[in-house]
Amino acid sequence: MQAMPKQRRNLPVPREGNLHNNRVSDEGAGVQARAGPLQEIRPPLQRGKEDAGDLEKLTELAYLGYADREMAERLGCSVSHLRYVRRKLGLKKPRGRKGKVYLIEGSLDGIRYRKTPLYDWLILWRSEAEALLEALACPKHPVYVDLKQELSENMAHVKAWLSNWLREAAKHIAIVEVKPLEKLRMK
Repeated sequence: MQAMPKQRRNLPVPREGNLHNNRVSDEGAGVQARAGPLQEIRPPLQRGKEDAGDLEKLTELAYLGYADREMAERLGCSVSHLRYVRRKLGLKKPRGRKGKVYLIEGSLDGIRYRKTPLYDWLILWRSEAEALLEALACPKHPVYVDLKQELSENMAHVKAWLSNWLREAAKHIAIVEVKPLEKLRMK
């Protein structure tokens, strides 16, 4: 038995790049309507200083969403929008692993620090984190800092001692590396 050759169906070619030429009018009769060429849905990407600032702001808001959702929403970002922005920017949720470098939430200067017992508390207590940032020697530059592990982790679990503990922790900050802002943005 010979197999029958497959027949090709001739499909109608859309006019002027429009895929939906057949429209039904209110009366129910099929009307062949001509539509213009497809419109560009998204505006073309514009690369410039403004976009770099927007990207930086989105990154900041996305990280901020992990720490303080209410503040992020007050700044005009819903939680679902933050999730979308994080996916678009390729940001991963910060995890508490030793030796990994994290961005301090809400920091405009890109200050980074290594994982310590202080990490979780910086997320929960943003006002206390501001006092810690003021204690840094170079607040205007991205700074890698390392808190000495000699601080007792048990003290972090006592909220009443938190303010004193953070002030004490600021004395133990050692600057590991200072990078110019441009070099950090280039990466």
